[in-house]
Amino acid sequence: MILATRIIEIYNHEISIGIKRCGFETKLIVYAEEQVKDEPHPDSLKEIQKGVSQGLKWNQTLVLGEADYAKEIAYKLNVCDRYVCQYIRLAYLSPDIKNVILRGIFHSI
Repeated sequence: MILATRIIEIYNHEISIGIKRCGFETKLIVYAEEQVKDEPHPDSLKEIQKGVSQGLKWNQTLVLGEADYAKEIAYKLNVCDRYVCQYIRLAYLSPDIKNVILRGIFHSI
């Protein structure tokens, strides 16, 4: 009686991947090792900080009663009320997350 042996080799390899939306499509992106960065681009960081600050400001406007609805803020700024609401939602992020964003210290996440 001859027994056959199977050799199974398992390889583990870590790769960095991301998801990118392109119109209606969602693409899986495999990054080369030199493309992986721990910190965002400075322009991206500045825009994220600006968005959180704006959301906090507009939320404060509603809380203080300076405006009754997001539509009022949007009308004064000549933007869509949906745009204002999206930024106001950023005011409700965790305080830890808001602090990290506003300070720009992403290695502490």
